[in-house]
Parts: sequence; C-alpha cells; structure tokens
Amino acid sequence: MTRAEGARLLDLRVRGLADRDGSHDAPAVRRRGRQAPAGGAARRAGRLGGFGGGLGSFGGGWMADKFGATDVRWYLWVPAILTSLLVPVQLAILLSGEVYFALIMTAPFHFLSAAYLGAVLAVSHNLVNGRMRAMTSAVLFFVLNLIGLGLGPVIVGFLSDVFTRNGMVAPLGTAMLICGTVAAIWSVTHYIL
Repeated sequence: MTRAEGARLLDLRVRGLADRDGSHDAPAVRRRGRQAPAGGAARRAGRLGGFGGGLGSFGGGWMADKFGATDVRWYLWVPAILTSLLVPVQLAILLSGEVYFALIMTAPFHFLSAAYLGAVLAVSHNLVNGRMRAMTSAVLFFVLNLIGLGLGPVIVGFLSDVFTRNGMVAPLGTAMLICGTVAAIWSVTHYIL
C-alpha cells in the first residue's frame, strides 16, 4: 500500500467520525428549550434524513462516476467537494435558532454526509484484486463504524461535559459543531492529498 492509499483509507476513518459525531441529532438539540412537538418533528426528521441519505449515496456515486470517467482524480475530488459543503450546512443547522429550519436542513445534511460512500467504495475496490473486494468492504465498514460510532459520540459527549462545567450556554451543539467541522476539514484534507 502506498502512502497516498494509506491517507485515503485514513480519510475514510476520519469521515466516519464526521458522520457519526451526533450531528444527525441537530434538530433535537435545536428543539431543546423551545415549544416544538417532539413526535412530529422526529417523524419528519426521520423521513428527511432517510430520503436525503439515500439520495446522497446514489448521487455522490453517480457524480464520481460521471466526472471520474474523464479523470480518475474526480473519484476523490467529488467527495472532497461534497464534504466541504457539509460544514456550512452543519453550521446553519446548529447555529440557527429555528427548529423547523434545522429540520428542513436535515435532508441536505444527510445527502452530503452520505455522498462520499459510493466513491470511497469504488476507490477501495480498485486498490485490491477482485477476490479481495468483499474483505476490503468488510474492513472498511468495520473501521468506519469503529471510529465513527466508537469515537464520535464519546468525543462529543466529553466536550459537551467540559463545556457544561464551564457554564457554556449550548454545550452539546457547540461540541457537535466542533467535532463535525474538524472531522470534515480533516477528511477533505485526506481526499486532496
């Protein structure tokens, strides 16, 4: 494995942290302290998130294939561009004071947070021979979930606790904002390398 290939695999691990840092729960964080119906908001967030995520997985892979047909570097540039667009959407969700705006923005958030997956799977499968693709996918998703589901919520929770002890007004939203932004920037850096 070359250094560049290793950097791209590290990117996927970091990308998992960006996906699973808790930002998917941003509308719930925005809802705290406001008079918004919990049940209806949760159903809407689920529908928008599922629709956005499904469309993002397909759309990101389609865009990478379309642009990658002329230059294979687009297989990493497309996820880099879409991941960089994730930061302003996350900022808008977490910094807005409006619950329903945050709810509507979950669709583009989930679109952008899932759009990297098709291209990353294609790149990882092209790094190995045909007999190793299943194992490559298994290891890739194992590491993605280990770091994303293992570290993301723990880091967000730790930062939230630290911010709460220091008397910050919105500790959970701030922790999600910091983790999501840092992980997205780190991820984009590895896509570009």
